[in-house]
Amino acid sequence: AFMAALREPRKVLRRGRTRNLSMYLRAQYRPKMYQEIKLNQFCGKRSFACVITPDEFDKRVDALMDILEDTLDDDSLPTDDLEYSSGVMSLVLKDKGVWIINKHSASGQVWLSSPVSGPSKFDYVPEKEKWISEREDKRELYELLDTELSEAIGRPIGFVEEF
Repeated sequence: AFMAALREPRKVLRRGRTRNLSMYLRAQYRPKMYQEIKLNQFCGKRSFACVITPDEFDKRVDALMDILEDTLDDDSLPTDDLEYSSGVMSLVLKDKGVWIINKHSASGQVWLSSPVSGPSKFDYVPEKEKWISEREDKRELYELLDTELSEAIGRPIGFVEEF
């Protein structure tokens, strides 16, 4: 029955009833096995969804936010406000605008709202160990923020670490 589930992921015949694959796997296998099968066999279009778990995502986003906070919470930067709460960081630069960086757990992405480049969504790509935009330009989050914020303040931003 398991191999039939892999061949026909939408429906599985079990005891005369039709069920979808996720219900079948949840009922038949322990959660770790279900997660491994789901990640390896039924990936979406994003590479992230196929590779790292929600716990890894949380760890990586927390590390990203720590780097941003350590760098941007500098008295020499012309910031009006830097706030981080519940996975959302907002940075207000005098007369330049507001950058908002949001941890979006449901999609496994980091979302950026920028007054310069507009809205962007970033997926973590483990092979490169970088957050890459899902736009056609495939820019890295580090590169985009470094460029935009350096231009906004008129000098290199100098992140404490690359992300």
